[in-house]
Amino acid sequence: LMINGLTGNAIVLVSSMASFSQDVAFLVGSTYVAIALAASGGYVPFGAMEEWARWLQWFSPVKYALQMFGMALFDGTDNTIVELLGLDEPATITGNMGAMLAIFGICAIGTILALS
Repeated sequence: LMINGLTGNAIVLVSSMASFSQDVAFLVGSTYVAIALAASGGYVPFGAMEEWARWLQWFSPVKYALQMFGMALFDGTDNTIVELLGLDEPATITGNMGAMLAIFGICAIGTILALS
């Protein structure tokens, strides 16, 4: 959860640093969060999503947090639910943490570039 919080903070920071006003930063950040939630697989399973929208899941830090939670919750049990919802790629908790750290790194670099 700490990595997810850091990633969320980095998203807010990069949107506020890259925008020319607070209103635009709020609009950009809110839009990204809404898309990330919709594409996380928590509301609609990936198999039920439209084909053109499935690629958005890879930019959603919520997806990786939800997957880590599901993997930890169902560890040692039947993983049918995780597989049915499509929450098994990346297949490890470490892989999901790496993806979230990559999103954090991209946002941190974006913030540095916006400040310079």
